[in-house]
Amino acid sequence: MKTVFVEDEPLYKSCASDVVVQRQWTQTFLTLGPFRYMARSKNPCWYPDDGKFTCIPYFFLAGAAGPGSADIMQKIMLHPDVLGSMEQVNWWDVGRHAGQSWDSYRERFQKETEQILLDINSMKSSTKIFGDSTSTYFASPTGWERLSGNENCEEPRITLASHLRRLRVKGLIMAVLPHPTRRLLAEFRMLSKGKPNAKQFHEYVEQAIGAYKNCFQTFSIRQCAYNKTVADSVKISLHEGMYSTYMEDWIRIFPPEQFLVLRFEDYVKSPVPTLRSIYAFLGLPEIDEGQLSMVVDPTSEEFRELVRNHNPGDSFLPETVNLLNQFYDPFIRTLSEVQEDAKFTWKDT
Repeated sequence: MKTVFVEDEPLYKSCASDVVVQRQWTQTFLTLGPFRYMARSKNPCWYPDDGKFTCIPYFFLAGAAGPGSADIMQKIMLHPDVLGSMEQVNWWDVGRHAGQSWDSYRERFQKETEQILLDINSMKSSTKIFGDSTSTYFASPTGWERLSGNENCEEPRITLASHLRRLRVKGLIMAVLPHPTRRLLAEFRMLSKGKPNAKQFHEYVEQAIGAYKNCFQTFSIRQCAYNKTVADSVKISLHEGMYSTYMEDWIRIFPPEQFLVLRFEDYVKSPVPTLRSIYAFLGLPEIDEGQLSMVVDPTSEEFRELVRNHNPGDSFLPETVNLLNQFYDPFIRTLSEVQEDAKFTWKDT
């Protein structure tokens, strides 16, 4: 499938009409960036007008939401050149729409910023990096209608991805995608603290699929995927598995060399090679086998539990799994076409 790059330009033509749209929210976040990053820091850092040394994330682990992405972020952070914490910031998709300022976002990375500045002052440069691990960014339906450029639109022409591209032209984005059914099972297990109610989950699935199918009868799939009203009306995050819809937007904004898409199943099958590919993508120095064995141990109970959480087992009803597979099948087929890679049909897993 041929990709038409728009970078930080709108994805579609203007929806504006002669009607003047009155909005209470007046901030225009497209004015953020690009900034004049200093050459002495690998991580994007600079001195803004207020004179306070500032750094923002070098990479974003944008999705998919769930314990799989959290585990991979933990392994990334064990590399000696990666700073940060496991805390999900949720600023680009939630915080800024709730009144949290740009300064509050910068301050979330204060410790990492101070470490980079210390390196620069003591060694003249810094190779340290850090990331924003908010895994809901990839498929977020939140707040797009309040972004400048989306006036009168029924679906976004300016997205969260547009803003990240504008913020840092060379920003690196990663998405670690499990099979969408497994993603939802793992997420529900996590929210249920390992004790999911299979009957209740089945009811949630039926209700959510019904809500989205009703939406599809009236609106486009993309409109429904970005419809927060529908997302808020159901008990499970069914929309986050509609990978292809969101992926088409991301890859029109970020070119292939800046966007790494991995399957979670490949990670659990071959964690060391997968981590090596992530480190290479982030431009991190290779680490030896001894260090890698400390980073990931496929025989550990924690890792085995992560694998179990992504498989139906006896915790979910077979009819629930079948319902989800049927719902997600068109999205999976489209994703394999978008990615031009048959592995994203998950037929080998």
